[in-house]
Amino acid sequence: MDRLMLLIHRFSSWGGIFLCITGLFLYAKKRKMSSATADNKLKGVFNDRINRYAAWVLFIVALLLRFYQLDICPQGINQDEAMAVLNARSILETGKDLSGNTFPAEFVAWGNGGQSVLLAYSMLPFIKIFGDGLNIIRLVPVIYSILGLISFYYLAKCFLSDGKALVVTTFATFSPWHFMQSRWGLDCNLMSHLWILGILLLIKGMSDKRLYYISAAIFGLSMYSYGISFYTITFYLISGASYLLYKHLITFKQIFGCILIYLTISLPIDMTMFVNAFHLDTITIGGITMPLLADQIRSNDILLLNYSFDQLLTNARFLGNILISQFDGLWFNSNFFFGSIFMCSMPFALVGCVKVVYMAHTSADTKERAIYMLLWLYVLISLLSGLITKEVNVSRINFVFYGLMLLVGIGISTLDGSFSLWKKAVYAMYLINIIGFMLMYFTLWAQTSGFFPDYEMAIARAAGIDKDKCAVVVEYNSPDIARILTMYEQKVPAIEYQDGTFDERYTFYESVNELDFSKKDDTVYVVRKDDEGFFSDLGFSYSEEYLGYLVFYD
Repeated sequence: MDRLMLLIHRFSSWGGIFLCITGLFLYAKKRKMSSATADNKLKGVFNDRINRYAAWVLFIVALLLRFYQLDICPQGINQDEAMAVLNARSILETGKDLSGNTFPAEFVAWGNGGQSVLLAYSMLPFIKIFGDGLNIIRLVPVIYSILGLISFYYLAKCFLSDGKALVVTTFATFSPWHFMQSRWGLDCNLMSHLWILGILLLIKGMSDKRLYYISAAIFGLSMYSYGISFYTITFYLISGASYLLYKHLITFKQIFGCILIYLTISLPIDMTMFVNAFHLDTITIGGITMPLLADQIRSNDILLLNYSFDQLLTNARFLGNILISQFDGLWFNSNFFFGSIFMCSMPFALVGCVKVVYMAHTSADTKERAIYMLLWLYVLISLLSGLITKEVNVSRINFVFYGLMLLVGIGISTLDGSFSLWKKAVYAMYLINIIGFMLMYFTLWAQTSGFFPDYEMAIARAAGIDKDKCAVVVEYNSPDIARILTMYEQKVPAIEYQDGTFDERYTFYESVNELDFSKKDDTVYVVRKDDEGFFSDLGFSYSEEYLGYLVFYD
């Protein structure tokens, strides 16, 4: 199958370039830019009524596909996913997170760092009613992702006909980035869906001013989804509101009302940032905690706070890699063969970018110009954030992909015109990519990819052995990861972590050289397979092998 996927990879990469160049040649031959812009919403695939029904069929299919094998694909649970679950479970059990804070605006995760809270709080009703199995906790990212897709479709309709909006939404639905991020719970992935919804409401607010206020509420909520929203969302709102005010599409009174709503919702997380910026003590007001984080390592990732020209060049290289190769080396973010939004997409996105900038500056209709400007600001600020954020990967710049997919749709729509054969070739190329990706995802990828399923099986086996203590030597030199995964796998009550009972039974090490064998008769050891010889020499036997881990006991 690898050879087939590699063939599709090369076909898509070069096919996208070829079709884009061909489309530009045909476009230049038959049309001028002015005549193309006169009819921005080109004819769709079906009539509008069928398109509306087809769109909701697409959303239902997207939902069902994301539910399929949700608890085993990807295998195991990610450490950030587990941390969110444990904090949610702790709040349900004790009214406090694992660190003992009542309803914090930011979790004190990993003992001293931070984690956004929106994902965990969104999990609360599901965990309360259905428990914390993988298929349950992953419902939350699925729901947010479908919300994002629906928002994307209606936003696309602001630029394209119903039919073209449906087509590009289909591309987005099955794109590797959107499909993969929707099937596991990483807190920062929620931001992209909220941002696209906020933009949709902001644009619709030009016609119905009440939607401006709902947009402000959504943007306020998004501040709890990802730390870098403080300079991405904030810059977007300032620049977007300034432009709308300049074009008399929003009043000072409406801006003041939006600011009030936005700050009312985001105030706790704003105060948390203030507490940490000035190293103040943790604040609790009205049962909401604004915690001081002992280790603010993410602040070092912001170029504006730690400027270095060399780092700027490095950031540009990482961003360019994500845009061109569309693969950051992380199996759970994107796919080497298909990229993030399919390898054929970027040439069309470039054409779409030119069209958007052109329309944002030349459209005779003030509202239409504003719509294109809001999209351009979204894409531009997303890309700039990739430059000022240290060595971004796909998940750290996840919010850019909705914008890129919109540019793809606009680019294809700009070029297709009446060239039916060219359009069919483009659609066929995407169809091949979609079929190839879905086939690979549920077969080869599902069989070979997983977070820590071997560790979870090993720790479950160790817990079933009649020993008082469990010593764990972990991979990746990450005892904190093993601690969180163990707590999730063993469903450790929050109170046992907080009062030290958990740490009395489980001890975590980075190396076998740190182990204490004075109580080996009462201890079961979970170790990396690489350490098998060390324990065999000491006369231990092991119960079973779990891929990368072994369980030893005397």
